[in-house]
Amino acid sequence: MRRLPLLTVLLGASVLAGLIAGTAEAQVQVCRGTLTGTTVAGNLRVPPGATCKLTRVRVRGDIVVSPRGTLLATGVRVDRDIVSTGARRIVVSGSWIGDDVDARTGGSASVLRTTLGGDIELELLTGPIVVSRNQLGADIEIRGNRGRTEIRRNAVGEDLVCVRNNPAPIGGGNVVGGAKQGQCSGL
Repeated sequence: MRRLPLLTVLLGASVLAGLIAGTAEAQVQVCRGTLTGTTVAGNLRVPPGATCKLTRVRVRGDIVVSPRGTLLATGVRVDRDIVSTGARRIVVSGSWIGDDVDARTGGSASVLRTTLGGDIELELLTGPIVVSRNQLGADIEIRGNRGRTEIRRNAVGEDLVCVRNNPAPIGGGNVVGGAKQGQCSGL
């Protein structure tokens, strides 16, 4: 039996590992600027400090917004989640989200006229928050925010929970399948 030199084996393994890593990286599309009327095969990422404007875009994975990033999404379909930590601004309008919108430790967030299979979770944001006319399969959770918060006319499958927000959220006309809790008990 013929033996391959060690260098040839190592080089072949290195090339194969690079191809596998390249395939995994190809499943993440980076968005700086505007995308309209297209489909993203995997996840979409908004890099730090960038603005991504999506109109009528299908994302077959998650949207991840990096610190200081901005997402402006209108008429999008996201198969899984929209998640951010430290984003400057998140706006989702007239869209369909398979699971959650989750924004933590950032600036402002608006979720408007959107259908979600899961939750809206907004925590430790410093700018204005508007959550209005959405249909959710699970909860709205608004926690520890420091900007003006408005929650109006949502159909919530489970609970509407608001705690430790200053100022307290305003709004009304929300219909919930579970309970209205904390600062949202009268909304």
